[in-house]
Amino acid sequence: MESSEGQKDIKQILLVEDEEAHALLVRRIFEENDGGWKIDHATSVGEAKKWIDEHSGQDFLVISDYRLPDGTGLDLTGRAERPEEMKFPFIIITGVGSEKLAVQSIKSGAMDYVVKGEDLHQLPQVARRVSCRNGAGS
Repeated sequence: MESSEGQKDIKQILLVEDEEAHALLVRRIFEENDGGWKIDHATSVGEAKKWIDEHSGQDFLVISDYRLPDGTGLDLTGRAERPEEMKFPFIIITGVGSEKLAVQSIKSGAMDYVVKGEDLHQLPQVARRVSCRNGAGS
């Protein structure tokens, strides 16, 4: 699907979240605010890496919790040192916001950083923005 700017609209999300209640909340936020997204769910870094490998060559967005049972969401960025080096748009979500973690996330390849709570309701708008900015698979 092409947007008016000639970029592809990404409608596939991998949500990496180990807490089921938070995963359900994110799904509900997307359903209520921005239908049309297909959301797959992984609960660990290992599971997410497997999903990413299986979907290589496709356009998708990854939204990952920072703290996961087997590492951090930043482990999914590989060796990227800035968002432009990522093969997919990537957003970090976390329950504990800090300026230090936000900067670390962006320097590790995340395109945005969202704190759970009130900010979580902005996730569909953030997802649209980073998907367009990434150029969908460029």
